Amino acid sequence: MAKITYKLKLKDLIDVKNINRDTKKVIKDEVGELLLDLILKDTANQRSAVSGQKWKGLSKEYKKIKSKVAPGVANLELTGDMLDALDIKPYRDGIEIGVFGGEDALKAENHNKFTARSLKTSLPKRQFIPKKDETFRKGIKKELVKLAKEIVDEDNS
Repeated sequence: MAKITYKLKLKDLIDVKNINRDTKKVIKDEVGELLLDLILKDTANQRSAVSGQKWKGLSKEYKKIKSKVAPGVANLELTGDMLDALDIKPYRDGIEIGVFGGEDALKAENHNKFTARSLKTSLPKRQFIPKKDETFRKGIKKELVKLAKEIVDEDNS
């Protein structure tokens, strides 16, 4: 099964030329955790972490089904499995965030509309992971840059 992920490079947040390996590791860990929290916060608020736009409400039929097990809002939490599968993994140049396989990756693919196959599903687009040529909304990026700079400043003091 495919994975639905996005790679965020540290160099897109901060100048990494003079940052040592240990500090880069701290940045990856802390920025990754913050990014995960911000995506989940946007999702809970029924908005895209990519575009920042509010999502359309649920259809009457689905709202009725969903309200039996969870609040009847467009927050991607019917059972919570897909968002629980959202994870971060450091790699050489930054962090990779997404759903790394299994049935939850198919759900994420369908909501994010990553492939031609997912464009054909009846699920509405509720994007929480950027495509390769996209990034996170400005407010998220701003918070990640701020945290990365704080970590570097703390390391240099």
